[in-house]
Amino acid sequence: MHDTVMLMLTIMIAGLIFIVCLIYRKFSRMKMLVVQEPWYSEIAAGRKTVEGRTGPLSKYDYLLNQNIIVHNNCWSSRLCRVANVVHYDSLEDYLNAVGWQNCAPHAESKEAALDLYGQIIAVENGKMYRVFSEENIVRQGGINALHLLIVNNIG
Repeated sequence: MHDTVMLMLTIMIAGLIFIVCLIYRKFSRMKMLVVQEPWYSEIAAGRKTVEGRTGPLSKYDYLLNQNIIVHNNCWSSRLCRVANVVHYDSLEDYLNAVGWQNCAPHAESKEAALDLYGQIIAVENGKMYRVFSEENIVRQGGINALHLLIVNNIG
């Protein structure tokens, strides 16, 4: 009896490991985008439908019609589909073309949206920089608008 129980437990554990591996393989091929608050909460609520990322179009155009995992470095994630990727030369062009309300729905105006984007900071090689400063946008090769559709909540 003891051997039978141990065999059944071993089979169940092996089955669970197999399922976990399948799930990992499915999601590990997906691009993950880390999005800071309050931007992430706006995406999760469906109010922010466009995510801006600096760089040339070639850095993001492969995501078109692909699923990506958007998360906030905590426990919350959303599975989103990239419905479109459009490249712009400047932050102002980006906000004008896609509508500041779709990019920064928590802002009260386009000017406030510009200010909020100007406050986003990243660290590279130990140095802090403003991600959406005009200088950085030029250096990175522009801004890409990733048009997102929420597929489901995964965490």
